Amino acid sequence: MSRGEVVLGIDPGLASLGWGVVLREDSALRYLHDGTLHTGPADGSDEERALRLALRVQVLFGAASPSLVAIERWVWYPEAETTAAHTLGLVIGALLAVVARAFVGDGVIDPAEARGALPVALKAHRLLGTFVEELQRRAGLTTTGNA
Repeated sequence: MSRGEVVLGIDPGLASLGWGVVLREDSALRYLHDGTLHTGPADGSDEERALRLALRVQVLFGAASPSLVAIERWVWYPEAETTAAHTLGLVIGALLAVVARAFVGDGVIDPAEARGALPVALKAHRLLGTFVEELQRRAGLTTTGNA
């Protein structure tokens, strides 16, 4: 493969999640792959569906090995659309967990380099772990180790 960055772009959605992979070389983009992941009510609760999508995106990471991920910006929903905002939030949260795990893994923070960021990073790690555990619990999955 030529030198450049592999970019995975994601258009999040609970029923349909679009994705595309391009190779970025300087200012040029070269198409590699794209697709759509689908879930429906038969796939379970919103939480179960978000987890299913996240697990499928995790497979995409293994296949594409992106060095950069772009998730479409979440727009503000008016109060009447709180259900849509909630379901999209579930999907985006699950995607962010996959992205964080792919790029950071179990992550080691060097306190000498990141003393000021350490409390924030630890809080974010705990919140992310709690979110993933809750998704897995609601989907009826059990895990070992840290999320």
